[in-house]
Amino acid sequence: MADDQTVFSTLVPWAELSGKVVMVTGASSGLGREFCLDLAKAGCKIVAAARRVDRLVSLCDEINGAGAENVGAAAVELDVAAKGPAIEASVKKAWDGFGRIDCLINNAGVRGNVLSPLDLPEEEWESTMRTNLTGTWLVSKYVCKHMRDAKIGGSIINISSTAGLDRGQQPGALAYASSKTGVVTLSKVMAMELGMYKIRVNSINPGLFNSEITERLMKKPWLSNYGRRTIPLGTNGTTDPALTSLVRYLIHDSSEYITGNTFIVDGGHTLTGASEMGKFDVNGLPLGLNVNMNPLHSSKSQTMADDKTVFSNLVPWDELSGKVVMVTGASSGIGWEFCINLAKAGCKIVAAARRVDRLVSLCDKINGADNVVAMAVELDVAAKGPAIEASVKKAWDAFGRIDCLINNAGVRGTVSSPLELSEKEWDNTMRTNLTGTWLVSKYVCKHMRDANIRGSVINISSTVAVDRVYQPGALAYASSKAAVVTLTKLNIII
Repeated sequence: MADDQTVFSTLVPWAELSGKVVMVTGASSGLGREFCLDLAKAGCKIVAAARRVDRLVSLCDEINGAGAENVGAAAVELDVAAKGPAIEASVKKAWDGFGRIDCLINNAGVRGNVLSPLDLPEEEWESTMRTNLTGTWLVSKYVCKHMRDAKIGGSIINISSTAGLDRGQQPGALAYASSKTGVVTLSKVMAMELGMYKIRVNSINPGLFNSEITERLMKKPWLSNYGRRTIPLGTNGTTDPALTSLVRYLIHDSSEYITGNTFIVDGGHTLTGASEMGKFDVNGLPLGLNVNMNPLHSSKSQTMADDKTVFSNLVPWDELSGKVVMVTGASSGIGWEFCINLAKAGCKIVAAARRVDRLVSLCDKINGADNVVAMAVELDVAAKGPAIEASVKKAWDAFGRIDCLINNAGVRGTVSSPLELSEKEWDNTMRTNLTGTWLVSKYVCKHMRDANIRGSVINISSTVAVDRVYQPGALAYASSKAAVVTLTKLNIII
């Protein structure tokens, strides 16, 4: 029988990581700081990156002063919300610190204020997206370029959140949750495309852990009781060992075949949605559902009327007279077809897009000589909030209401590797597909709320946002569309 340490090292080889160089963003406090301290104990060399250099220096002094063999730490100033060239320069300093980086932990992030989607400022939305999603991509891009060129492979660990998971969404966290969903999809698409360079990419989705983001919340006296009631394991997690052990494993070569995964570390908290299953009957229908609302159900034998009447009873939504529908991206493609079809169903159409000449042609095709049922409104969904708000007001005023908004406008972008994708194209894709969808929804829903009318918002996402349907070369598109799915679900909660 060998000594305990030898046995432990044999059973848990990732407890010892001598020689590995790990870069940690958001290292000046919270989870990032704890990752650095733990990995230094495991023998890693640490590149601690953040904006607050004074805190980084203090952290590095604490690590370097420990005097352990093969352990060193260097501080690098990094603002993950900066533009690409500044991030690229910081990454180069990080790489040069020890001549390599074996693992990048994208931990930097912001939570933002608890706000309704209708009250969330555009500035806060953009800051959250820039920090949590764009920053994660840009730091990964430049680190992975170095890994590729040096032919050393490596591990990328993206810290997401359970808020970015289905059934993990929380009211008041629209921007945060949407950005973290984007991080999950970004991780999977990058894993698919960077495997050829032996670069592994995984995401960790923690539940509630003590960090700078959650510091005030963790001090609430009711929190422990909340944990006992909602977390199957009965308590909130501690970073060590719940997160640190998983991080060590994903750095170690033992995980060399693990990539594209989402690791949920929440004590089972997001499983609590399973309790809702008891509220459905054996047919999968909500209990208490009025069966008479189902056009296929009747307690009486129906006398066969003419085909039109029968069809209207079976498919009542085939006739939508009086409904006012706003369609973005209406100048071509799917948007154009939506407008034509809905006009046939009796809807009044507000066709919105940038190309007004095409919209006018569409409206002329729909409108009769004496009956105007379609109006054109110029709208650039990639514009700033005030311009979008003005376009939405014109759309609302066209018929005095909007019953349904179809957010169809979007761009696919060019087919590019995550390492070759330009920042300009990334920003344009996010602005059009994600931010534009939120802003148009925000201003339309404000009108609906103030007019006290019910309404429907339909967001056109994509199958590339669905787990296991990712496509190479579509990093920005897939990440934006995945975030649209979460945005949709959080708007429902509010």
